Amino acid sequence: MLDGSAQKDRQRPPSAVGEQMRRDWDERARVNALYYIVTDAAESDEQFEASGEQSVGHILADIQHLLPTPTTVLEIGCGIGRMLRPLARRFASVYGVDVSGEMIDRARERLADLGNVNVWLTDGGTLEPVESSTVDLVISYLVFQHIPDASIAEANIRDTFRVLKEGGLFKFQVAGHEDTEEAEFAERERTKDTWTGVSFSDSAIRRVVERAGFTVRSTYSHKPPDSCIFLWVIAEKPRSR
Repeated sequence: MLDGSAQKDRQRPPSAVGEQMRRDWDERARVNALYYIVTDAAESDEQFEASGEQSVGHILADIQHLLPTPTTVLEIGCGIGRMLRPLARRFASVYGVDVSGEMIDRARERLADLGNVNVWLTDGGTLEPVESSTVDLVISYLVFQHIPDASIAEANIRDTFRVLKEGGLFKFQVAGHEDTEEAEFAERERTKDTWTGVSFSDSAIRRVVERAGFTVRSTYSHKPPDSCIFLWVIAEKPRSR
């Protein structure tokens, strides 16, 4: 059953960056949630929902055969639930978390008919109140590219390790840049905010993921028209020996 209880939104106070993310994404939700979640599929609810189905299909294409049955899935940065509904049709239990209370309230409204979905507000840097070692798959798409501080992105990756079961998978996307000294310098000097956030080279995101304890199964990237490089990571939480 979709959890609407405010008690389930207990969390530590957000950091200054987390608070800025919350304010900005609350305002974006109020202005035009569909546009700010997926700018090229926001003309109608039908187009928006179809984009969620398409995104879920892409994310699962190369990992679904690795998942156990039944499966518990968590989406980081779920917004108003664009991908939660298609996930709920495929998996036994689906969780969503977001830093924006406005987004979470709308997700609870939109998905109230689904009995296998729960959504929660987070502080932006952790996945609380999701319990440790309870999730088989964590996904995130069009989210990390909006985080303005690399340490916040890394904190989310570390907490993903906590919530995953042993052998669990983490597939996520960040904004990417070339793996050169010039690109690294440009990234350090570039102004970042809650819309145009941090980016990573392939080697840098691999280091972050491995520091958190994961084994990187693979990475790949592509560049959509008029967009940044989309760098994807598939990582696994190792099983105890």
